[in-house]
Amino acid sequence: MQIGGMKLADWLTQNGKSLEWLAEQVGRDASVMSKLSSGTIRPSNEVAARIEILTDRKVTAIDHEAAYRARAGLDPLPEPQREVAA
Repeated sequence: MQIGGMKLADWLTQNGKSLEWLAEQVGRDASVMSKLSSGTIRPSNEVAARIEILTDRKVTAIDHEAAYRARAGLDPLPEPQREVAA
């Protein structure tokens, strides 16, 4: 199973779900979910965790942060350091 790497808006489209559905599942207003899916705002830790569970870990907190940083014109997140076996 792939973990993360997907935009929330793409997940909603691919799974036939609406922002209203997401808002109901997460317990927030649809306008907040719209801003979140477009990267205008960052989710709280609680909301990010709920979305990660709802999307079966296809959309993670790192994905939200990457979307926010891209929209805000901030530097992208650094790539994780991987250890190389000798």
